[in-house]
Amino acid sequence: MGERISIQFHNPDSGMAPSVAFFDHWGGPVRLLDDALDYVQELNSERDANDVMYPLDRREPNTIMIDFIRWIALKRLDLYDRITSGWYLGVDGMDGDNSDWGHHIIDARTGHQIDPMDLINHRRESNG
Repeated sequence: MGERISIQFHNPDSGMAPSVAFFDHWGGPVRLLDDALDYVQELNSERDANDVMYPLDRREPNTIMIDFIRWIALKRLDLYDRITSGWYLGVDGMDGDNSDWGHHIIDARTGHQIDPMDLINHRRESNG
């Protein structure tokens, strides 16, 4: 029983690999994917993506993931609650249980899902 799903953040323009994977045992597709979109939209309204001083400004995937975890914890938990839910990290979407709703790669610049085939094609183009 659960609503298992996982996400990773990726910025194809960064030249960096996608972030670690965030697994949510109870999140389900609507809640977690909407939260990821809301997070990126809020981030974009607060921070200029053309700024390059900080990793968050450059939308570096692992930094985005750390800040997303902070953001989602503040949104879903009381200030002094421990994270006792079904949240955990993995190397990628194969490193945990997302058997209900699968693995989704989120564009760190827009909050929208990235088609895995687009990632493969982007890597091929980058490698010449």
